[in-house]
Amino acid sequence: MRYGVAGTVCRFTGMASMESGVTVGQSLSSRRAVQMYRLRNPCRPLRPSLLGCAPMPTPILPAQPDHVALSVALKEHTRTVHARLDQHLLHQHIFASRQRYLGFLRVQWHFHHTIAPLYRMWDPGTTRLALIEEDLRDLGAIVPVPHAWRPQPHAFSKAAAVGWRYVAEGSTLGAAVLLKMAAALQLHAGYGARHLRPSELGVAECWRRERDGLDALVLSADERAQACVAATDAFQFVRRCVDEEFRFE
Repeated sequence: MRYGVAGTVCRFTGMASMESGVTVGQSLSSRRAVQMYRLRNPCRPLRPSLLGCAPMPTPILPAQPDHVALSVALKEHTRTVHARLDQHLLHQHIFASRQRYLGFLRVQWHFHHTIAPLYRMWDPGTTRLALIEEDLRDLGAIVPVPHAWRPQPHAFSKAAAVGWRYVAEGSTLGAAVLLKMAAALQLHAGYGARHLRPSELGVAECWRRERDGLDALVLSADERAQACVAATDAFQFVRRCVDEEFRFE
């Protein structure tokens, strides 16, 4: 019993090989019909009936899923690092005393001072840096010295700036909860906890507008990836600031 080689029909399977000059999968019984059809109709395609099989249906591709909104992509990409930072902050007992709360204020200052140049380009009126500095003065503290290892926002790409802004503006969602916790230290939106004061629009509406603005941005796939990486970097920067502030305890 012989096996077919390139350019022949395998006598074991009865099927054409890749280089036999007939259609792969064609049975031997139709080979002659194909040859005759090609001689008589050199410019026409083969009829399915000559191939001994039914015509292949046109494949229907599944509908592509809707494009994931940028705000959703950022949230999913940073979910783990964000959760770890929240837990790490809770472990510092930042509302156990005013002294520990001051440590939290300094962390906030380092973050918002770092991104202040970005807010000067976007909307200077929305930065909370000045409010944080007022809170520090309320509690008799001075403005910290910036960390030498802080990022340099002027070198950020447009996409990276978007990632950092997402972290900064997203923090307002939890500010209302922190403001209630600060009340245990006799701090409030007019004294010591000004930077936690919610927007006049309300927390939900303020974030809705911010989210809609993010989702309206037209970014390439590479830029979206850059924004997600930058958001992760922002959370990690805050984590390092926390470690620096509370490292001697």
